[in-house]
Amino acid sequence: MKPASTSLDEIDAHLDALLQPAEVPDYPGAMNGIQVEHRGPVHRCAVAVDASLRSIRSAADVGANLLLVHHGLFWGGAQPLRGPIYERIRLLIEHDIAVYSSHLPLDLHPTLGNNALLARELGLTATGGFARHATVHVGLMGDADVETQLLVERAANLSRRE
Repeated sequence: MKPASTSLDEIDAHLDALLQPAEVPDYPGAMNGIQVEHRGPVHRCAVAVDASLRSIRSAADVGANLLLVHHGLFWGGAQPLRGPIYERIRLLIEHDIAVYSSHLPLDLHPTLGNNALLARELGLTATGGFARHATVHVGLMGDADVETQLLVERAANLSRRE
């Protein structure tokens, strides 16, 4: 049985509705959303923190044609397509892999975001934000009715799980 496939436009619309990138100011190089298109429907998705050469090669190796990343391809702004950036773009095109990136919109998402997930793992009750970037707080602060040493142990356990 052939697996179901979805168009890149459908995934883009879903992620944009979920993460609201148009509502979240970000660094210019973040370029949230689709950064590279591809020819066909999405049949396998890979997820990585960075759109690095290693992530792209790994996505190609497992037959993914969509790579969802937190840090996209264009952090340094416009640059010549030479060296490592050329190699990343070449692999994406050669293997027909699309790239969707979400930086601060993903960080800030109230249930799926990095901040919310970490707070939940540490047992914190979110009380507000901090570390402002433009009109949004990029950090999440919270309360925990536990001793500091227990928070330290929880954080250490998280780092060992990777």
